[in-house]
Order: sequence, then structure tokens, then C-alpha cells
Amino acid sequence: MEVVEVAKTELGLPVYIDRHAWEADGIILLNRVKTHTSIREEYQSGLVKMMAIGLAKHKGAAMTHSLGTPNLGPNMVRVGKAALKKLKITAGISVIENGYEELADVYVTRKEEILDTEPQILKRATAMIPTIQVQDIDCLILWEQGKNISGTGMDPAVIGRPINRRSNEGPQVETLGVLRLTPQSDGNASGCGLADFITRRLRQEINEEYTMVNSLTGMHPEIARIPATMETDKLVFQACIKSCGELRNDRVKLVIARSTKALEEVYMSQAALETVKDRSRIEVCSDFMDVPFDDKGNLLLY
Repeated sequence: MEVVEVAKTELGLPVYIDRHAWEADGIILLNRVKTHTSIREEYQSGLVKMMAIGLAKHKGAAMTHSLGTPNLGPNMVRVGKAALKKLKITAGISVIENGYEELADVYVTRKEEILDTEPQILKRATAMIPTIQVQDIDCLILWEQGKNISGTGMDPAVIGRPINRRSNEGPQVETLGVLRLTPQSDGNASGCGLADFITRRLRQEINEEYTMVNSLTGMHPEIARIPATMETDKLVFQACIKSCGELRNDRVKLVIARSTKALEEVYMSQAALETVKDRSRIEVCSDFMDVPFDDKGNLLLY
């Protein structure tokens, strides 16, 4: 995690780079280009972010986030541009995925092309982002959240809970329950504070130190909060339904998904399905059924 200061931004803030990268004969940047949970500028997650935050390690990431969420995007670009001038970049490799987490395209660019090409690559990636086709959801249940899914554990744009003080770009979700933390998160449950209910199993997997360090680095300590905890998956469902405000269970608009990154197959109640405006965007694959649980209250869909 050792870094060196290689430049200063136009605001006089230091630009840090990993010592090994700084001493290397050349650097090939590699990153997936996609939207960012808190940034809406022309550069979001990609090669510019890799220079400003990835290669900068914790110290540099904390500095880039230090001006707060409203200024994160512009500050990231300032840091990335300053780093680009100083680093021995030989090439950049940008990867984008389709809505099924499959490789869609790979772009290889020269150092001098990175700033011009990345916004165009981002536009193509954005066009392939999957969404839930229900705009007003009473209860949204996610099987899992995790750092390998989103920087905030679950994509705020998918769950309708923005963290960047901007208007909601996703559905209106009344109650949100999360059941698992991915093993790849290593206990980092940053983002769990966006949920209303979690399971005991998820809570026991939380490393509070990792979670808080990550959330503080991103200037969002509120997303490290631990929600109301229910003993089983089934009780999370029941708590979400109880608190959603719909008195008739048969009219609850319930949506179940594996994660905000895996939306190729979702489960909907009949009430939720009836609200889908563009039925050409979905394919109904089964008849309606009761949500399956085992005798210990574990969900059996995944």
C-alpha cells in the first residue's frame, strides 16, 4: 500500500501513485468501464478512475474522495488527468459487459487517446445496463449484496436509493431486504445501510472495521449502518411485506433478484407483473407459485 506523491492537482491537492507502479518501466491500465454509484460526469468507472483511485491505493482514494460526494466526479478527473501526465502509461485496456455480465467489447487505446475515447466507451456500456422493469415496487428482495457486485454492495440506481444527493434514477422501492453477503466481499458489507432488513446470517458475516473504513473512504458512513436484523430469510420477506403499506397480500408488488448485477432472471408477484409497461422487454418463464422456503426459513430459489 506504499505510495509516492507524483504531482498536485490544479487545486493543490496531492496525487498519489502506488510505488511499484511509479517505479515500473511501463504501465498498462486495465479496467471495466461502467457507470459509478456517485458520479454522473463523462468519466465514471474506467481508466481515469483507475489512475485516480485504483493505482492511488487507500491514501490516494481517500484524498480523491475528500471533497465530498458532490465534488467527487470533478476531483477524480483532475487527479486522473494529473496522474496521466506523469505516469509511464503504454496503453489502456477498457472492457465493457452486456446485461448478462458477459464480455461485450474490449478497447485498446494509446495513452494520448484515453481521455477522448473513454466517454464514448461509457456511453455504449450505459446503453447495456440491465434494469428492473417495475417502476413502483412494494418489496424488493435481493439474495445477495457484495463488493464484487457494486462498490456500494448493490447498485443504488437499481434499488432506487441514490447516495449522491441526486434525483432517483431507478424504481420507487418501498421496502428492501437483503439475505446474503458474497464471499468475495471478505466481510465488507458497505452498502448494507441502504436496506431496511437483513438476515442474521448476513449480519454475522459483517466485518464492521472493513465496512466502516470503506464507507468512510467513500465519504458515505451512513451506508455502513446495520439495518433491522431478522433471523431467517422468510422473516425478512414477512417484515418487508408488513411494512410496505399494502394491506392486501395479493396486491403486494414483490420483486426478487439474485443481485443488482444479475437481473437476467427475476421473480415477480402477479401484482408486480401487471405494472410492467413494456412487455416486450420481458419473457414470462413460469406460472405463479408460492415463494419456496425450507423448514428453517431459508429461501430455495438460488
